[in-house]
Amino acid sequence: MNALSAPLIFVRGFRVFSEFGKNNSVKRWLTLMLAAAIFLASGVACARHDDVDALFERGNACYLKKDYMGAIGAYEKIIALQPEFPAAWMNWGASLVGLGRYDEAIEKFEKAVKYKKDYPEAWYNWGLLLNKMGRHKEAIEKYKKAILHQNNYSDAWCNWGNSLSVLGRYEEAIEKYKKTILHKKDYAEAWFNWGSSLGVLERHEEAIEKYRKALQYKSDYAGVWYFWGIVLKKLGRDEEAKEKFNKARELGFKSSG
Repeated sequence: MNALSAPLIFVRGFRVFSEFGKNNSVKRWLTLMLAAAIFLASGVACARHDDVDALFERGNACYLKKDYMGAIGAYEKIIALQPEFPAAWMNWGASLVGLGRYDEAIEKFEKAVKYKKDYPEAWYNWGLLLNKMGRHKEAIEKYKKAILHQNNYSDAWCNWGNSLSVLGRYEEAIEKYKKTILHKKDYAEAWFNWGSSLGVLERHEEAIEKYRKALQYKSDYAGVWYFWGIVLKKLGRDEEAKEKFNKARELGFKSSG
């Protein structure tokens, strides 16, 4: 029932701009010497930023290949050069999640929001991890923070709904799925989870409407076909249910039961 998203990773471009004022002093030699010193210093700084750029790209490439140790190595080097780099902290955390090192990952997400309090992606990833750890009430607080800084963050709204659903607070979950759809109409997972919540509440006809919507945007969504079949079965519409179950199987759905 819970369609949780994968941890997010965001690529951040890094740009450095330096501006030097003109020195109109008649002491031309001193002026030239000062300019040379500034130029050399800026060259070191620019090289350092180039290093950060290259390391960040390398870390992200490793992450996408699921080479989490390689990614962590790159992010560690970035932090050594530039400790207040929130995206590096966040992506380091996401890499630790990939390795199953959840407590360490939380520390990195904490660092990310320490340096950038209005960082919705970091708050969201933190919430997603807490959800994964079964700490749903804490996860909700992080999703709230993400939405505080980005009200149209549909993933945060949807996963807030998922946490509420796991806690058995289905009516509240439905309100979050409505918010998700408000910001992203074609969010198939939100339509599906909305339908599933309605199904638990025995509002079967309404659930079917939501499943239809989910399939409108993602016709090969095997789980939707299966749960549509479950609802039809509860309504005594066995032949229709059988059709839905068959479709789910064709799409590779395997029931845990």
